[in-house]
Amino acid sequence: MNNTVHRLDLATTMNLQPEVLMTFGQLGPMERIANFLRKQSQVSLFIEALVLAAVVGFIDYITGYEVTIFPFYSIPILLMVWFGNRKLAIFMSVLCALEWWWADAASGHVYSHEWLRVWDAIVRLMFFCLVMFAAWAIKGQRDISRARIELLERTNQLEREIISISEREQQRI
Repeated sequence: MNNTVHRLDLATTMNLQPEVLMTFGQLGPMERIANFLRKQSQVSLFIEALVLAAVVGFIDYITGYEVTIFPFYSIPILLMVWFGNRKLAIFMSVLCALEWWWADAASGHVYSHEWLRVWDAIVRLMFFCLVMFAAWAIKGQRDISRARIELLERTNQLEREIISISEREQQRI
């Protein structure tokens, strides 16, 4: 069942007005992007995430170590979590941490002790893993909610069919 029909059924069940139904039926730009990404192969998504991570790494290198843009490394990680698979998301988290480490070192950031550079890289990796695990949890809850809604819609449809059959049988008798 596609999202548009799903929303229209939900809106009908909630007894919403026709103008609200039209709003529910339209796909927004984020939904169009999500549908586009869902239709792509894992290889295409992975390549896009790699390119995106490389762009973020290059921007990080250009801006230098004084400007922190490390949260933007989360975008390719989230792309892999939401539309890819777990192994690719883990790989992307490690890759983004390594990219951040490279951009930090290449931009000339000098540490008083080398272990501080390693510590910063570990902290970034922990952040990227936290983002990854949080996104997995959110996606899992979303999938469970969608399954429950679908079950409720099927149950509702079966109840309507039973009522319809019951009414026909009552009229027949």
